[in-house]
Amino acid sequence: MVKNLKNQRERLSRGERPIPSSFLGGLSEEEHRKIYDNNCKLGIIYALHKYSPKQILCMNDIGERIGWKRCTVKNNLLNGLLKNGILKTSIKKGTYPGTKKGSVYFSLNNPAFSELTFEELKRLYQNSAITNIGPNKSEAAILKLCLELYPDKFRFNGTRISKNRVGDRYYPDIVCTDYPIIIEHCGSWVHCDLEKEKQRVKFLENCGYYVLMIWDYDEKRRNIIKRQIKEFVDNAIQNIQ
Repeated sequence: MVKNLKNQRERLSRGERPIPSSFLGGLSEEEHRKIYDNNCKLGIIYALHKYSPKQILCMNDIGERIGWKRCTVKNNLLNGLLKNGILKTSIKKGTYPGTKKGSVYFSLNNPAFSELTFEELKRLYQNSAITNIGPNKSEAAILKLCLELYPDKFRFNGTRISKNRVGDRYYPDIVCTDYPIIIEHCGSWVHCDLEKEKQRVKFLENCGYYVLMIWDYDEKRRNIIKRQIKEFVDNAIQNIQ
């Protein structure tokens, strides 16, 4: 009895708490935790992968499903997953309609990640912590502009997952979720072969995409780029419709 009480106190001090049997799916709590290595960040990814977009989850929901306290989930989600790593632009944060400010939910809104098995997504996340897969600073800035203009309509796509590939060779940087529209960021040092870049654009256009190239020497002109994106996307949507 004393040993069990001590064990419970140690778990609570680490931010853990018991998992309701309704979420265990016939497994023991230990077997359930093994799925995400009893790691809070991986547990959050597991919950978002398994339950969204079918269900949208608040921090309490996530905590119940993986057995971690709300404050621990909040710290790992807001200060971890949403700030660094491959999923930072793929976790959608929203507010429940008709509720007080602060009643927020989270869901995994990148179809390419949702279609992977959890084991594949876990390996991808773990590898990204080493190889820094995900949008770089410039790509993240352009994606932010796209989402300001068209909320929830664009996502980062540059990760090398076969489901993200266009044709047999290219992984476009930013894609529209509703229309065949691609926005590419080009670094003048990396993309220095203009003829090769023209072939890239031509190939993507032949695949049925509208392509906008934004060069690094323009990226500081935020308002100009924002206007350029809006004009390009609006014209593309008009032509598609």
